[in-house]
Amino acid sequence: MEPNVKVETSAIDANDIIIVMSQNNIKNKIQIKLLKVIHFVLFKKQYPKDICGIIERKIQLLDQKSNKKEKDISNTASMKVRSAIIMEMLKQMKLGTNLNDLTKICLFIAFLTGCSYKKIYNEMQKGIYLSKFHNQQIEEANKLLIGINSSITINKGKRY
Repeated sequence: MEPNVKVETSAIDANDIIIVMSQNNIKNKIQIKLLKVIHFVLFKKQYPKDICGIIERKIQLLDQKSNKKEKDISNTASMKVRSAIIMEMLKQMKLGTNLNDLTKICLFIAFLTGCSYKKIYNEMQKGIYLSKFHNQQIEEANKLLIGINSSITINKGKRY
């Protein structure tokens, strides 16, 4: 038989959990999943409502941040649309592919967009085609181009 060992139980500090997660750069979606599991366990073990409440509020805040980031990302044009716009601008400035090396243009586009040079180069090699997926981005890009009095437009059916 094992001797009776008195184990001292102390309440979990929800703030400590939250601080450790944020200090370790855990992505919001993963933090949400982990916090939901922790919340469930604490709730089942009947921890005080204030501890569970702290975790619930943190989950709500992280959910709001994640949703805001997703909305911000959806307002960003894809690499193909950005490349097409830059290609049209270069063409207007008489700096298109007929007058410049494709490698240099791809390096320039990668620098401006933050996208991978290799990915841009591979797309440019086969020609950038915009699909139905890009319709909303093309529409938004054209509105923005009109808004700055540009004569440039992006067309879905055109090869860039």
